Amino acid sequence: MKLAVYLPALNEADTIGAVLDGIPGAIPGITGITKIVVDDGSTDRTATVAELHGATVVRHVRNLGTGRAFMSGVQAGLASGADIIVGMDADGQFRPGDLAALIAPIANGDADVVLCTRFGPGSQLTGKMPAAKRLGNWLLCRIISMTVQQRFTDVSCGFRAFSRDAALRVDVRSDFEYVHESLLTWHRFGQRVTEIELPVLAERPFGKSRIMSNVGSYALRSAPVLLTAIRDYLMAKPELQVEKVVHGSRRPRTIDAEKARDHR
Repeated sequence: MKLAVYLPALNEADTIGAVLDGIPGAIPGITGITKIVVDDGSTDRTATVAELHGATVVRHVRNLGTGRAFMSGVQAGLASGADIIVGMDADGQFRPGDLAALIAPIANGDADVVLCTRFGPGSQLTGKMPAAKRLGNWLLCRIISMTVQQRFTDVSCGFRAFSRDAALRVDVRSDFEYVHESLLTWHRFGQRVTEIELPVLAERPFGKSRIMSNVGSYALRSAPVLLTAIRDYLMAKPELQVEKVVHGSRRPRTIDAEKARDHR
C-alpha cells in the first residue's frame, strides 16, 4: 500500500522544510511514501526548499487558490500510484508524526475518508483560536451535518486522508475553497467518512492564514460555493427530507488516536 502526502504552499519557505523532514520515512503496512508540494505561485524559496527536503514539486505559475491547489495535490497523488492520499498544511499546525494514526482507519478498511477534528470530545487543540473562527466552524458543521445526516465536530480542518477511490470521485470547482465541497461530494458518492482527534496548534506558528485572515471576506466568497455544493448533493439525494436531517443526524465515529496507532 502506497501513501502520498501533499502540502499546498504559498510562501512557506520558513516552515516547509521542517514539516517535510517530519514526515516518517516508514509506516507499518505502507510500502512507499511520496512527498508532494503544490507551490501555488510562491514568490519566495518555497519550491527550492521543498525540493531540497525530498519533495516532488508541482508548480503553479501564479496563485490559483486553495481549491486548485487541492486538485493539483489529488492529481499528483494519483499519478504517484498512491492508495492513500493525505493533505496537510505546510505551516506547522499539524504533526507529521501523526500520519500513521490518521491513515489507520483507511488502511484497516474501516473508512474511505478520515478528517482530523480539532473540536471533538477529546480535543487536542493547543492554543487559543479566535472566536470568529470557532463560530464559523460551528455554523458550517451544523449546516453540513444537517445536509448529510451525519454529525461532524470539525469540517474545516486541512489535515485529511482519503483513499484512492475517494480521490477519483472528487472534483472541486471552486478556486479558493475545497474542504466543504469535497466532503459533500464524498458523501454524495457514499464514501465512509469518520473523524479522529489529533494534536493541532490553534494558530500557525509564523505568518498569517491564506484562507481565514479575513473571516468576513472568506464567508462571502465561500457561501455561493457551499450553497451550490449543497444543491448538487440534495439533487443527487432526492429521498432526503429536511425533517429527517434536522432530527435524525447521526454522529460519526470519532476514533481515539492512541487506539488508531495500536491497530495500524
